[in-house]
Amino acid sequence: MRNDNDVYVDDVFDKLKQFIKRIFRLIFKVFSLFWSKKLLFLGLIVVGVAIGFFLDMIKETRYESVLQIRTFQAGTEYVYNIIDNLNQNLGDTLYLEENGFTGQELQSIEITPMANMEDLLSTFRNDDSRTLETLILNTSTQDLLTSEFFRSQYSQHKIAIRFGKNFDENTIPDFLAFLNSNPYYEDLYKLQQESYRQRITEDQNSISKIDTLITNYNGNLKQASSSGSVAAFISEQRATSVFDLLQFRNDLVKEVQTLTLQLKELKAPVTLTNKPVILEQDGLIRNKTVFVPLLFIGVFALILVLIAFYRKMKLWVQTP
Repeated sequence: MRNDNDVYVDDVFDKLKQFIKRIFRLIFKVFSLFWSKKLLFLGLIVVGVAIGFFLDMIKETRYESVLQIRTFQAGTEYVYNIIDNLNQNLGDTLYLEENGFTGQELQSIEITPMANMEDLLSTFRNDDSRTLETLILNTSTQDLLTSEFFRSQYSQHKIAIRFGKNFDENTIPDFLAFLNSNPYYEDLYKLQQESYRQRITEDQNSISKIDTLITNYNGNLKQASSSGSVAAFISEQRATSVFDLLQFRNDLVKEVQTLTLQLKELKAPVTLTNKPVILEQDGLIRNKTVFVPLLFIGVFALILVLIAFYRKMKLWVQTP
């Protein structure tokens, strides 16, 4: 004799079988609906492939690249200004030819600073550090670091270039030559180099004075200074102990190393610091030969399903 639990389990299995049959029946109906329109689907595929292939053939391929450059502080604003001016004249063929470009070689150029806190801290020292702290506390950090106020403090910048259809392998070298071709900017560059060399010489002289002073040290800095220049150096730096002098000497050595490195890296007013790769600019839809027929099939299938659903609902409403 079957108990209630056995009857309940049988009912569950029966309902599950009915549900599965309904699912398969629905799938069969949808498949039958699509199969009955197979010639239309085939025609849509052929037409879609043809249209997509044609669109791919007439598509104008765009390319882009990202350049990382190094500038010097006094000339950074010049670089931004000359790029802004070039952007405004990309449609002026005469202007482009006068500056070594051809028409439709460049589509757009955008330069942004590569924020570096070390560059900021090396500029804002001592009393200026309070100004920097105030600005950071009262401004969004990201907006602050990339703002026009601070961009001239950075040595590294990023240039995003979108090329036109007439670009070639000489476009990037021509662009860098264009940035470095201004006589005024060249003069600023030479002055910057001379400033680095002068600061290196001054720091090395100060290091030499400190070494001499420490060598002659006998417990009293003033007595150890055997020459007027050394005594003046002690007074100028307000050194009260050998430790103060050694600390200052270490700072000078680090500064000389930094300036020497910057002088070596500053090979030109604008120096390229990466190897730019030219990439194809992907559009919204890259392969239209595949996308268009799939779009046609999807839209047509959706229409068929909506029509079938409408007929089913209409029959259900009209049935008493």
